[in-house]
Amino acid sequence: NNIINAAEQLLDEEVRLLQSDAWSKYGGNKIDDSKNNRDQRIHVDYANNTFVHPSSWKKPDAVAMIVYFDDSDITGGCTAVVPREGDNDPYYEWPLVNNPGVAGLPWENDKDTIEGILKNTHPEVYKFRQELYKKEHFAKFKPGTILFYRHDIWHRGTPVNLGQVRRVVNLGFRRESCDWLTTWNPGWARKMYHETQFVENLIVNASVRQRNVLGFPKPGHRYWNKETLQAVERRYGPLGFDITPYLKCKL
Repeated sequence: NNIINAAEQLLDEEVRLLQSDAWSKYGGNKIDDSKNNRDQRIHVDYANNTFVHPSSWKKPDAVAMIVYFDDSDITGGCTAVVPREGDNDPYYEWPLVNNPGVAGLPWENDKDTIEGILKNTHPEVYKFRQELYKKEHFAKFKPGTILFYRHDIWHRGTPVNLGQVRRVVNLGFRRESCDWLTTWNPGWARKMYHETQFVENLIVNASVRQRNVLGFPKPGHRYWNKETLQAVERRYGPLGFDITPYLKCKL
């Protein structure tokens, strides 16, 4: 609930979950793989979270979070971020399109690979991006640190130290009204029918607010009527679901 509280405070609206991924990043020597994220290119996250462009800076659509389980002094692998320096920051001039994979630019994940390509194919974009790397700040972390950032902030992943593992959970939340942002993970209901029924039990044991975040219709939503109340209670009742909070609707 504390994380949901933080997301709603930042976005000033009820939120819906976009992403929830546990991810271990392993340290190793550089490999010849242009898609590898060992040393990522600098980027903004909106390009693979929405079909459109983020809204104005003062009304963000989404907030992303990285929850760290390790110590950056040991593992390395800090997230590099370019802070926005006011409304006239030239590196945040609207729109944000100097991003691999956007506006016809080629996409590769590896920093050296894509910057080498852009140097030859789009020299002005390359020059702009080289200045971004110079402005990076590295977000150090301890177990329990949470980095909050936006889909329209320049950032990237950096290498994990040789022989180390950096463990994180990546989270993303959108404003309830921003249905032009798409869910990163496969749909939450896709894991239904698992032999452990872990998603069904998650729904049963979650609070109303936690169900809301997953997109379960909240009390008073137009979805609820006499028939749907009965049907949902029949679906989850054998697992202990309490339909009472959803009775607050026009039948």
